[in-house]
Amino acid sequence: MNMLANNHLWPKNRTEVFLISAILVCHAFLSFVGLPCFRMDGYMQIGQTNFPEGTPFWTLLYYFHGNPPLLSIIHHLNDELSVSGRPLLFELLLPVLHAGSMLFFTAALRGFNLRIPSFLTAFLFLNPLIFLYFRYPFYSCLLFFLNAIVLFLLSGLKEKPLRIFGIAAIFSIESLLRTSYSPYLLFLLVLFLMHEWNWKRVGLLALLFLPVIAWQFKNYLIVGKFTSSTWTGMNLARGHLPWNVHNQTIDFIPTFSMPDRYFELLSDDPRVKNKINETNWYMSQNNLNHAVIPVVSDLYMESIRKEFSLSWSLNTMLNGVLILFKSPANYQHIRTHILDEAGIQFEGWNPDFWEPCGLQDRDYNYLFLVSNSWDPDSTRFQAWKRISLYTIIYPFLLFYFGFRFRKMPKEWRAVFLMTVFFTLLYSSADVLEANRMRMEYEVFYYFFLAVFLCRKSGTSIKTSA
Repeated sequence: MNMLANNHLWPKNRTEVFLISAILVCHAFLSFVGLPCFRMDGYMQIGQTNFPEGTPFWTLLYYFHGNPPLLSIIHHLNDELSVSGRPLLFELLLPVLHAGSMLFFTAALRGFNLRIPSFLTAFLFLNPLIFLYFRYPFYSCLLFFLNAIVLFLLSGLKEKPLRIFGIAAIFSIESLLRTSYSPYLLFLLVLFLMHEWNWKRVGLLALLFLPVIAWQFKNYLIVGKFTSSTWTGMNLARGHLPWNVHNQTIDFIPTFSMPDRYFELLSDDPRVKNKINETNWYMSQNNLNHAVIPVVSDLYMESIRKEFSLSWSLNTMLNGVLILFKSPANYQHIRTHILDEAGIQFEGWNPDFWEPCGLQDRDYNYLFLVSNSWDPDSTRFQAWKRISLYTIIYPFLLFYFGFRFRKMPKEWRAVFLMTVFFTLLYSSADVLEANRMRMEYEVFYYFFLAVFLCRKSGTSIKTSA
């Protein structure tokens, strides 16, 4: 208790207590009026395996190789604890994660000797959009919370170097949630943050990443791929490989199609042909866990290499940047869940008051850098509709602190490197969902916004020598 008090974790004034209480009360009110935490059936694609009914969950999970396991485990626990179909675990857990995110964020600012006005904290953590995402038990809200803890641990790392073990543990958990959180890159970041080199300590830190490595080794045993996800090629092909350009080839088939679609067109490919008569019962179904899926993902990757177009990939990344810095309110699944779960009908509803045009996900395919034959509707000239407040503020913060990178403390540099990495990653992979993915690390943007405002208001900030 004394350690927590000394490190500024507990609320320090009535305003913070009020904000935390307001978050919990608002979540309770949403549940009361009929907007429970959104359901996500099927254990995150595990349900698409077509196992015999009654197959134990842990068997399903063992043979699943498309994503890391932790989110599926959390959903399974929620189903086990549900009463009359009501997701009790999520209705208790997600509001606590929301309030906890604000608690850790404000504590991190105090640890870094930063202060921002209370109304800004309220704006960041009480806006309607963040409430929707903290009622949607996907990667976004969980990673937002974990990254808020990372900020808190970094804020006292110099005084308490052993916090590096807590940071490594959080990174390992994040790697078990999301393939994008590479355990190898995060381990290098942990080494960068170490104040004193000690091989015994390095070995202990490496052990914290062992669960992620164990999951990758399990995938190697099953499908021959030492990776957290066998879907990488398919994910990249969605943005970097134009569809319907070569008939009777893999780039003619939309990614994440069922195996029979690939068998239909690619039955002469020896790698695909070998999987047609697969005898293992768990691989013989028409599902995303079929033994052919890792092969298909590799075929997509090969097709990207053969058909690589610099202009197309630059166009994809430009779209990714515009989508990333757009409101996550336009993420179609969030809008659909609002309608499905609560039966709410929005006549002319515009979810983002920063964007008067209220564009939908289907509008996210502007073609800037490719030939006119790909752009018969001249969509490139409609790009001005993509501008939002995020488009201005967040890139500004990246450039501003990029120029000051060498002057920042090591802990800030680590946060900046993570911010740049995920910005580049989500702008080039799965670009159609980049606006939703940004929330996973958006607390870092909140942090740099706070730093910028504190500097401009004359607050004294210590930097590294």
